[in-house]
Parts: sequence; structure tokens; C-alpha cells
Amino acid sequence: MRQPVSLDFVILSPKPPTELGAVEAECRTLLDNWLVAHDGVDEPFADFDLGGQIPSADDAAQMVFEVDGGRAADDSPEVAEVLSRLATVRSAITIERPDDPAVNPLVVSVLRFLIRGAGEGLVQFADGIQTTEQAIAWLADKAEADGFLPTRTTTVRTPRSGTRAVTVDTAPRANLAAIDVPRLIIDRLVADGLVALDPGRRRDSLEKQLDRALASDDELSPVKALIEVLLDHDAVAEVFGTDAQLEQSMRLALESVASR
Repeated sequence: MRQPVSLDFVILSPKPPTELGAVEAECRTLLDNWLVAHDGVDEPFADFDLGGQIPSADDAAQMVFEVDGGRAADDSPEVAEVLSRLATVRSAITIERPDDPAVNPLVVSVLRFLIRGAGEGLVQFADGIQTTEQAIAWLADKAEADGFLPTRTTTVRTPRSGTRAVTVDTAPRANLAAIDVPRLIIDRLVADGLVALDPGRRRDSLEKQLDRALASDDELSPVKALIEVLLDHDAVAEVFGTDAQLEQSMRLALESVASR
């Protein structure tokens, strides 16, 4: 994957400014808290603010690159995906000349939080543009700042498990945009071959419904509620697994959160 040049980053999001503004404010609080807790640690990091210039479709098409680093053809699927997302952009966050993520874990934590919080959008840097998923993949092998995200313990009951419980460490509910638990669940189910998504429909609505199911205090187990969402949602083209297989795959996804 082509490596971004470390100048300004502009995160382009389909979320309204109020929602992305909440992500930006929460990240600022987390950053301030981390710096207070690590008094005396000198971690250079440029500021970030809500707002930013949204490129035109013509300009964006010229900034899409193939995996090998060459510019993508105008009629390529990569350009089509970028332009499709660009048409949905409603807000942006600009990060002014951040330090190199390869050597600064704090930069990795901030970028990852803001990019995940932006949803299925785009990240523009110097002379290129990527999907938010590509940007997260670029950050995947880079170390984060220890303790940037506070954690809490959540007990997840599973169907047919009696008194058995699964406990996972996650950030507080307000921070789930950074951990993106619903997306982890969907990715796990798809990777396990248990669910096929409709490529013509976006995942946002499905992820929001899964998130609401996880937060539910109903008598039903959250995992059972997740299965019901999958069976009813129009973004799911087909479910191949049994309830037991879906449950196991979801539990593994939830348990993986504890290791993050």
C-alpha cells in the first residue's frame, strides 16, 4: 500500500458535523487526559480541528493510487469507490502536519480514533486519498500509546449458556466509535463464511443496529439480539451458519476486543 506523506491529513466523513464534532471533542479530551497522566513526556503532535477542504471529484480522482503505488485509472474500481464516498461526505477533520506515525505511538492512537470515528469515509493526505479502511490498515502494524483509551468491563451473556458469561474489556460506550465493535463482529462473520453482505447496500445502518443490540438491557442475550438483527437486515444478503455457529463467531469477535 502506498505510504501517506506526513503533511496535513483531512478525514472526510459521511457523518453530520455535530456527530463528527463529538468524535473530535472526545479525542481531544482523551489526548489531554493522556498528556496529564504522562506529565513530562514530550510527544510532539500537531493540532486537529473540525472542518477542512473537501476536494472536487476531478481532484480526488487524480489522487487515487493502486496498491503498487501507481496512479489508478479513471475507470478503475478504486476511483469509483472514492468518488462514491466523496459524494456522501458531510463533514471533515483536519490534522495539521502530524508527527510520523511510524515513530510516534500517540499520533497512531489519535489518528486511529478519529479515522474510525469518521465511519465509511476517506482520508486525504498531501498528494493522495484513501478509504478510511485503507488508512486503518496502514496504521495496523504501528504501536499505539499505552493507556490512551480507558477501558471498562462488560459482561456479555450468550444464548443457551445458563449462568455462563463472557467478559470483555472495552472502552466506555462513548468510545465504541474508536473500537468499532459492530464492525469487528461483521468482519468476523464474513471471514468465517457465515454471512454474505449485499454489495449494493452500505453497512452503516447494520452497524448501528448491532451497536444498539449490544447496548440493550433487555432480558434477551445481546448475542441473540445480534443474530436477530442479522436475519432481518437488508444489508445481509444471506446467512449460512446455524445460530450456534453465529454465536461462536460473535463471541470470538467480542473476546478479541479484550486483547486490543
